[in-house]
Amino acid sequence: MAIQLNRRALLAGAAGLAASAGLGGGAFAQGAKVKIATLPSIILFPTWVARDLGIFKDFGVDVEFVIARGGSEITQLLLTGAADVANAGVEHMLKLRETGLDVKVIAVQEQRYITELIVNIKHKDKVKSVKDLKGMTIGVSGMGSGSHVSSRYVLRSAGLDPDTDVSFVAVGSPATQVKAFTEGQIDVLMAFDPAQSILKYEKKIAYPVWSGPAGDPPAIFQDFAMECLAAKSAWIDKNLETAKNINRANTKAIDVILQGDPRVLDVYQAMFPGVAKDVLRRSLNEHLASFSPVMGAQSLANVVEYGKFAGVTTKNFTMAEVVPPGFEDLWRTWKAPPAKGY
Repeated sequence: MAIQLNRRALLAGAAGLAASAGLGGGAFAQGAKVKIATLPSIILFPTWVARDLGIFKDFGVDVEFVIARGGSEITQLLLTGAADVANAGVEHMLKLRETGLDVKVIAVQEQRYITELIVNIKHKDKVKSVKDLKGMTIGVSGMGSGSHVSSRYVLRSAGLDPDTDVSFVAVGSPATQVKAFTEGQIDVLMAFDPAQSILKYEKKIAYPVWSGPAGDPPAIFQDFAMECLAAKSAWIDKNLETAKNINRANTKAIDVILQGDPRVLDVYQAMFPGVAKDVLRRSLNEHLASFSPVMGAQSLANVVEYGKFAGVTTKNFTMAEVVPPGFEDLWRTWKAPPAKGY
């Protein structure tokens, strides 16, 4: 199946969720225009829900998406000023700080590292855990990518040497990942959804041996501030209330996701119209426990440890260095609503 990335806004009417979800339109002044660099992905999903269901507008933020082709381009769009806010990995924002750019995190989106390591079902009798992958070739999106680095960390934590016990091959985007796996070019894949859910639930040829969304160890990935919304400190200082309202909208989007409103699934379908809705439903249900707007000191420390392993950072960071004053207070009292599922 070809996976298509839909860059259109959701169909008219979806923004009506603001009223039905009790978002309270009119509470914030309208019109603050903000360009957010992002791309269609489950790991950035709260941003898309906030835009397509009118939550940003409800908090007085008029968002324009600047669609990137990958995570590195998101960073470049922020650096060049083509975007005001980057929807990117926290560790990449730490890298920018270490190189001298004063960037800070204004909102976070996950509390787990949500990749998944899947294996072709023909190996089910002999491959039952990560340690059984010795001697196999693992497909990743690209060398040095998040899927590559996280798989190396998981392998090392299971007692394998990622440099000698396995091989890696770059298999590109979700569409080419699915093709490579289906055609037998690879038997193991570390991926972000929807690739693994297509292979598990539509193709029915894969099963997981490690799952970040399920909260599998190592512990570093069980309390991990994965993706964020970040901006240059100068922009935050100049647009402080807008930045805080982006935080509030992000938190509300996560609440709406967890509350199980069916239009959230419509947002996911609009992002990936070539994927069966039931596959996306199962994918979303598996990721619900991962979404959180909270970053604590330990989750930041875990990102720092991972960043050092990945080679993107070399120093430790405190919350005060990474988060603007007052923003921790915006998420400190958050309580997750009961996840209702889809």
